[in-house]
Amino acid sequence: MTMFEAIILSVFDVVSNIFIAKKLLSKNSIDKSKLFFWGIAASILIGVQGNMIDEWYTVILAGLIVIVMLFFLYKQRFIETIYLYLISSVILMSIQIITIIPLKLIFGEITYSFNIGLIAQTANILLAICVYLFIPIHYVYQFVINKNKVFKYLTVNAFLIMVLLAAYWYINIDGMIENLISITTLSLVIIFVNFIILKNSLMNEHTLNKLKVNEQYMPIIDELISDIKARQHDFKNHLQALGMMIFAAKDKEDMLQRYEKYTGQIASKEELNEFLKYNNRVIAGFLYGKKSQAEAMNIKFTIQILEHVFVSKIYDYEWIELFGILIDNAMETNVEDNEIVVIIDKEKDMNILIVKNKHPYLEKEILKNMFNKGVSSKAKANRGYGLYNVKQIVTKYHGSIEAYNEAGAHNYVVLKALIP
Repeated sequence: MTMFEAIILSVFDVVSNIFIAKKLLSKNSIDKSKLFFWGIAASILIGVQGNMIDEWYTVILAGLIVIVMLFFLYKQRFIETIYLYLISSVILMSIQIITIIPLKLIFGEITYSFNIGLIAQTANILLAICVYLFIPIHYVYQFVINKNKVFKYLTVNAFLIMVLLAAYWYINIDGMIENLISITTLSLVIIFVNFIILKNSLMNEHTLNKLKVNEQYMPIIDELISDIKARQHDFKNHLQALGMMIFAAKDKEDMLQRYEKYTGQIASKEELNEFLKYNNRVIAGFLYGKKSQAEAMNIKFTIQILEHVFVSKIYDYEWIELFGILIDNAMETNVEDNEIVVIIDKEKDMNILIVKNKHPYLEKEILKNMFNKGVSSKAKANRGYGLYNVKQIVTKYHGSIEAYNEAGAHNYVVLKALIP
């Protein structure tokens, strides 16, 4: 095979890697000039070194070239790029193994020639595009970068298995095809064992997170209940005070002003009762804590619980993360006389969560990109991941989230999530 032919075949591998990595990262778009440059550069380097170096060293160097390409193309941290490469390699090697069977049936014998390689690579890239379009593989990458040790273990485990199969392929491809049933059976057993390990790990992780959340926010609920009980003792005093207003007022207008002012103060305190009506005590405790935090920061904070029964498949700790990011985002805007409104409602089979805060008008382009990774309006390091994580949680459960301006006496920026 000539060097030019090797470069042509390398283009297929590089493009497939780019497609799969883009899906894993949930990237909506890539800079086309960067894509073209790194795609061509990586293809040429892989093709050239493939013709000049021994086969095994070629595989290692090709892997390093792809890692460098993914690092500069997608700007992930280096360790995240390593896992990105490992996962995409497992997927692409699985696709390549799948294409062996029809090629063996058609040609009888598979040789390392340009024509056979071109047919195989065409089939590979078509399957890679199908994976990109129809299979939600991005969830796997999300679990890995969210520091799930079991997913990391499974990724490395699967990669090593694929490397061993690739080695067998290079040494004796005909023998691999002849023993395909045995290899497939062994692979299925390994996958099944890994699946059991994964399932048990996820259950343990969810249980641990649930315990942590309960431990953190149930004391706040106790504090809320004590606060409400203390206020109930003042009920008779409130009635007496309202009765005395009739005698203390100078005239009817003065009495109405006193009445409105006093009842308004009582109503603001009675808002606490709404928390106890909410069916999820953990979230109620969390919201009460956030209200107290906002008031300590001199931020007007209003919670409107229009639907007291909140039913969803989302775990409590994920609700806490979702509520927390949206509320913290509204609290950290540094807007003068900030005001935050949290609305919990329900519409048909959708839970509605709205967090809005006073904010200068934001252009549509800013609102559109608000949930993209790394995008932030706050000039601090390590920003731009909160709202991106919110979007990941919402889409994980087939919901949607939007951002828009709401005009009134002041402009409000509204973040509205709908979750089944």
